[in-house]
Amino acid sequence: MPDLSPDEQRNENRLKQIHDYIRHTFQLFLTWFALFATINYVAFGWLVSPNSAANSSGAASAGNSSHVQAIALVVGVNFIIQNFLGIAAAIIVDRVVKDFATKASKLEGPDPIVPIALYRGAIFLVGIALFVTAAVWGIVIAVR
Repeated sequence: MPDLSPDEQRNENRLKQIHDYIRHTFQLFLTWFALFATINYVAFGWLVSPNSAANSSGAASAGNSSHVQAIALVVGVNFIIQNFLGIAAAIIVDRVVKDFATKASKLEGPDPIVPIALYRGAIFLVGIALFVTAAVWGIVIAVR
């Protein structure tokens, strides 16, 4: 490999930094999504489980039932809001990745090494998943 000029070395280092930053941002975003999706599904399970306090309708629990139902409503609405905030975060992460991809493309030359289409496609799918999850929360609340 030929020696690089100082400018080429600086560009090479800058490209590596951009790629590392994009990859790190993307990994953190996917980790957050995996944890957040798990929390959503656990809460779904608690809310719709026939044995949960949120679904209890026995005479012994009649006094607590309205309080538990109110809490279940608040939890459901909170998750809807959190999912829409997650969509907003996905849009922000997508913009950041796109901006850094533009910077990287100026340094990469004809052979791109940063898989921007993969990153942006996955971020888009996460946004769809968050929207669907928010919609399901709305259905769960309406059915309760």
